[in-house]
Amino acid sequence: MTITMTRGRYEARWATTAAEREAGYRLRHRCFVEAAGLAARDGGHDRDRFDGSHRQLLIWPIGGSAPAACCRVAIFDGAGAASRSYAAIFYDLSRIALWPGCAAEIGRFCVAPEALADPDVLRVAWGALTRIVDAEGVGLLFGCSSFAGTNPGRYAAALTLLGRRHRGPRALLPGRRSREVV
Repeated sequence: MTITMTRGRYEARWATTAAEREAGYRLRHRCFVEAAGLAARDGGHDRDRFDGSHRQLLIWPIGGSAPAACCRVAIFDGAGAASRSYAAIFYDLSRIALWPGCAAEIGRFCVAPEALADPDVLRVAWGALTRIVDAEGVGLLFGCSSFAGTNPGRYAAALTLLGRRHRGPRALLPGRRSREVV
Protein backbone atom coordinates (compact mmCIF):
# COMPACT_ATOMS: atom_id res chain seq x y z
CA MET A 1 0.00 0.00 0.00
CA THR A 2 1.30 3.43 -0.91
CA ILE A 3 0.56 6.18 1.55
CA THR A 4 1.28 9.79 0.82
CA MET A 5 -0.34 12.71 2.56
CA THR A 6 0.59 16.36 2.40
CA ARG A 7 -0.51 19.32 4.49
CA GLY A 8 1.26 22.62 4.93
CA ARG A 9 4.99 22.02 4.84
CA TYR A 10 4.84 18.26 5.54
CA GLU A 11 4.42 14.99 3.69
CA ALA A 12 3.84 11.49 5.12
CA ARG A 13 5.14 8.38 3.42
CA TRP A 14 6.38 4.90 4.22
CA ALA A 15 10.13 4.43 4.59
CA THR A 16 11.09 2.45 1.48
CA THR A 17 14.88 2.63 1.46
CA ALA A 18 17.56 1.75 3.98
CA ALA A 19 18.51 5.45 4.18
CA GLU A 20 14.92 6.43 5.02
CA ARG A 21 14.67 3.73 7.70
CA GLU A 22 17.99 4.89 9.17
CA ALA A 23 16.69 8.49 9.27
CA GLY A 24 13.73 7.27 11.31
CA TYR A 25 15.99 5.30 13.67
CA ARG A 26 18.13 8.43 14.20
CA LEU A 27 15.06 10.53 15.00
CA ARG A 28 13.83 7.91 17.46
CA HIS A 29 17.26 7.91 19.11
CA ARG A 30 17.12 11.70 19.50
CA CYS A 31 13.64 11.54 21.02
CA PHE A 32 13.80 8.40 23.18
CA VAL A 33 17.47 8.15 24.14
CA GLU A 34 19.17 11.54 23.88
CA ALA A 35 16.20 13.58 25.17
CA ALA A 36 16.07 11.31 28.23
CA GLY A 37 19.76 11.91 28.91
CA LEU A 38 20.64 8.24 28.32
CA ALA A 39 23.93 7.03 26.92
CA ALA A 40 24.04 6.78 23.14
CA ARG A 41 23.46 3.32 21.74
CA ASP A 42 23.73 1.43 18.47
CA GLY A 43 25.62 4.21 16.68
CA GLY A 44 22.89 6.78 17.38
CA HIS A 45 20.03 4.57 16.20
CA ASP A 46 16.98 3.37 18.12
CA ARG A 47 16.25 -0.11 16.77
CA ASP A 48 14.87 -3.33 18.14
CA ARG A 49 13.72 -6.74 16.95
CA PHE A 50 10.30 -5.42 15.94
CA ASP A 51 11.63 -3.09 13.24
CA GLY A 52 12.07 -6.02 10.85
CA SER A 53 8.36 -6.87 10.90
CA HIS A 54 6.83 -3.39 11.27
CA ARG A 55 6.62 -0.64 8.66
CA GLN A 56 7.92 2.83 9.42
CA LEU A 57 5.85 5.92 8.62
CA LEU A 58 7.89 9.11 8.23
CA ILE A 59 6.66 12.70 8.22
CA TRP A 60 9.06 14.83 6.20
CA PRO A 61 9.29 18.58 5.78
CA ILE A 62 8.76 19.05 2.03
CA GLY A 63 12.25 19.32 0.58
CA GLY A 64 13.78 18.48 3.97
CA SER A 65 16.65 16.11 4.64
CA ALA A 66 15.50 14.68 8.00
CA PRO A 67 12.07 13.52 9.16
CA ALA A 68 10.05 15.74 11.49
CA ALA A 69 8.20 12.75 12.97
CA CYS A 70 7.92 9.01 12.65
CA CYS A 71 6.19 5.94 14.00
CA ARG A 72 6.12 2.27 13.23
CA VAL A 73 3.00 0.40 12.26
CA ALA A 74 2.15 -3.30 12.27
CA ILE A 75 -1.11 -4.70 10.93
CA PHE A 76 -2.25 -7.91 12.60
CA ASP A 77 -4.99 -10.07 11.15
CA GLY A 78 -6.21 -13.05 13.08
CA ALA A 79 -6.44 -14.32 16.61
CA GLY A 80 -3.27 -14.25 18.63
CA ALA A 81 -1.31 -12.13 16.17
CA ALA A 82 -1.08 -9.23 18.65
CA SER A 83 0.92 -11.52 20.95
CA ARG A 84 3.85 -10.92 18.57
CA SER A 85 3.70 -7.14 19.11
CA TYR A 86 5.95 -4.83 21.10
CA ALA A 87 3.09 -4.06 23.49
CA ALA A 88 2.87 -7.76 24.35
CA ILE A 89 6.18 -7.44 26.22
CA PHE A 90 4.48 -5.20 28.79
CA TYR A 91 0.81 -6.21 28.57
CA ASP A 92 -1.19 -9.40 28.44
CA LEU A 93 -2.99 -8.98 25.11
CA SER A 94 -4.87 -12.28 25.18
CA ARG A 95 -8.20 -10.42 25.18
CA ILE A 96 -7.22 -8.50 22.04
CA ALA A 97 -6.78 -11.90 20.39
CA LEU A 98 -10.59 -12.11 20.56
CA TRP A 99 -10.90 -9.17 18.16
CA PRO A 100 -12.52 -10.59 14.99
CA GLY A 101 -10.75 -8.42 12.40
CA CYS A 102 -7.59 -6.47 11.70
CA ALA A 103 -5.80 -4.67 14.51
CA ALA A 104 -2.86 -2.29 14.19
CA GLU A 105 -0.10 -1.51 16.64
CA ILE A 106 1.22 2.06 16.50
CA GLY A 107 4.55 2.46 18.24
CA ARG A 108 7.69 4.53 18.71
CA PHE A 109 5.78 7.66 17.70
CA CYS A 110 7.95 10.72 18.11
CA VAL A 111 8.30 14.28 16.84
CA ALA A 112 11.59 16.11 16.36
CA PRO A 113 12.00 18.79 19.06
CA GLU A 114 12.25 21.56 16.45
CA ALA A 115 8.89 20.51 14.93
CA LEU A 116 6.88 20.22 18.16
CA ALA A 117 5.32 23.66 17.82
CA ASP A 118 3.91 23.02 14.33
CA PRO A 119 0.46 21.38 14.53
CA ASP A 120 0.64 20.32 10.87
CA VAL A 121 3.16 17.61 11.83
CA LEU A 122 0.52 15.81 13.91
CA ARG A 123 -2.24 16.56 11.42
CA VAL A 124 -0.27 14.86 8.66
CA ALA A 125 0.70 11.93 10.89
CA TRP A 126 -2.87 11.29 12.07
CA GLY A 127 -4.23 11.83 8.57
CA ALA A 128 -1.81 9.26 7.18
CA LEU A 129 -2.66 6.81 9.98
CA THR A 130 -6.36 7.30 9.21
CA ARG A 131 -5.73 6.42 5.57
CA ILE A 132 -3.81 3.31 6.62
CA VAL A 133 -6.64 2.23 8.94
CA ASP A 134 -9.22 2.72 6.19
CA ALA A 135 -7.15 1.02 3.47
CA GLU A 136 -6.30 -2.02 5.62
CA GLY A 137 -9.73 -2.37 7.24
CA VAL A 138 -8.30 -1.92 10.74
CA GLY A 139 -10.94 -1.95 13.47
CA LEU A 140 -8.71 -1.75 16.55
CA LEU A 141 -5.63 0.37 17.32
CA PHE A 142 -3.30 -0.36 20.22
CA GLY A 143 0.20 0.41 21.41
CA CYS A 144 2.33 1.61 24.30
CA SER A 145 2.80 5.20 25.36
CA SER A 146 5.80 6.46 27.29
CA PHE A 147 6.04 9.36 29.69
CA ALA A 148 9.33 10.93 30.79
CA GLY A 149 10.59 10.04 34.23
CA THR A 150 9.51 7.54 36.84
CA ASN A 151 6.92 9.55 38.78
CA PRO A 152 3.42 8.71 37.51
CA GLY A 153 1.94 11.36 39.83
CA ARG A 154 3.38 13.98 37.50
CA TYR A 155 0.95 12.76 34.84
CA ALA A 156 -2.06 12.05 37.06
CA ALA A 157 -4.36 14.51 35.27
CA ALA A 158 -3.51 13.18 31.79
CA LEU A 159 -3.77 9.54 32.88
CA THR A 160 -7.09 10.22 34.62
CA LEU A 161 -8.48 11.88 31.48
CA LEU A 162 -7.31 8.99 29.29
CA GLY A 163 -8.78 6.42 31.68
CA ARG A 164 -12.09 8.23 31.93
CA ARG A 165 -12.67 9.17 28.27
CA HIS A 166 -10.49 7.05 26.02
CA ARG A 167 -10.51 3.54 27.40
CA GLY A 168 -11.04 0.64 25.05
CA PRO A 169 -13.92 -1.81 25.32
CA ARG A 170 -13.88 -3.53 28.73
CA ALA A 171 -13.89 -6.99 27.13
CA LEU A 172 -10.61 -6.16 25.31
CA LEU A 173 -8.68 -4.36 28.05
CA PRO A 174 -5.12 -5.63 28.39
CA GLY A 175 -3.68 -7.10 31.54
CA ARG A 176 -0.45 -5.95 33.11
CA ARG A 177 2.60 -8.09 32.37
CA SER A 178 5.53 -5.85 33.38
CA ARG A 179 6.31 -3.99 36.61
CA GLU A 180 7.18 -0.95 34.43
CA VAL A 181 3.51 -0.46 33.53
CA VAL A 182 1.51 2.22 35.36
